[in-house]
Amino acid sequence: MEAAAADRQPEIPPSAWAAASALSELTVHAAWAAANARTLQWGASHRDAQRAKEVALQLEALLPEGAAPAVVQLSLAAAWYASNTRRLLLFDAARDLRKLEEAAAELAKVMPPETAKSVKALATSAAWHAANARSMLWLDAERDLTRFEECCRQLPALLQGVTDGAAAETPADASRARAGGSAGDLSAGDALRRLDCALDDVAPLWAALDPAALRRGDDGGAEGEGEATFEAPLAAFFAEL
Repeated sequence: MEAAAADRQPEIPPSAWAAASALSELTVHAAWAAANARTLQWGASHRDAQRAKEVALQLEALLPEGAAPAVVQLSLAAAWYASNTRRLLLFDAARDLRKLEEAAAELAKVMPPETAKSVKALATSAAWHAANARSMLWLDAERDLTRFEECCRQLPALLQGVTDGAAAETPADASRARAGGSAGDLSAGDALRRLDCALDDVAPLWAALDPAALRRGDDGGAEGEGEATFEAPLAAFFAEL
C-alpha cells in the first residue's frame, strides 16, 4: 500500500494540460515559421504564422496576466535567433538574442523561476530543432527534438498553480468524464499519453527533413511560427517574412 501511494502521481488539473499543450504548439509553429522563412518556403511559413497566432489567442485565457505576451515574444525571438544564426545573419541574431533574454526576464516576473526556465527551454529547443533540420544538421536536430520532448513532459506539472482558473475541457477530459473518471486522476502512464496527444499534433512538423521522425513513420510536412494576439510583436514578425 505504501509503495502504491509513493508511486501515485499528483493530480494535474486540466488547465495545466491545456496550457502545456498550447505552449508546445506555439513554440513549434514559431520555430518552423522562422526556419521556413529563412529557407524561402513562404507558404509553409505563413501557414505556421497563422496557426501560432491562433494558439497565442488561446494562451491569453490559459496563463496569468502578462505571461502570454512574454511567451509569444520569447517564442518568436528564439525562433528568429536560431534561424538567423544558422543563416549567418549574425547582426539580426544578436538583436533576437537580446529580445529573447528580455522576454525571459519578463516571464520570470509572472511565473515561478523554474516554470519560466522550462518554457524558455521549450522555445529554444523547438527553435534549434527547426533551424538545424532546415540546415540538414541531423544529429543536432535530433538532440534538440529529444530536449523538446523532455520539456513537454515536465511542463504540465510545473504549470500547476500557474494557470488561471479552469481551462476549456479537452477531448481527453470529455472522454474520461464519460467513462466516469476524473480529469485529474492520472497515473504516470496516463500523463505521458496525454502529452503524447499534444505531440501527435506536432509530429508532422518534426518529420519534415528529420530522418529520425521518418523512421518512426510520421508524415512529412514542415510548419513553423506565428505571432500572438499582440499587435506589435505580430506586425514585427510579419515584417521579417
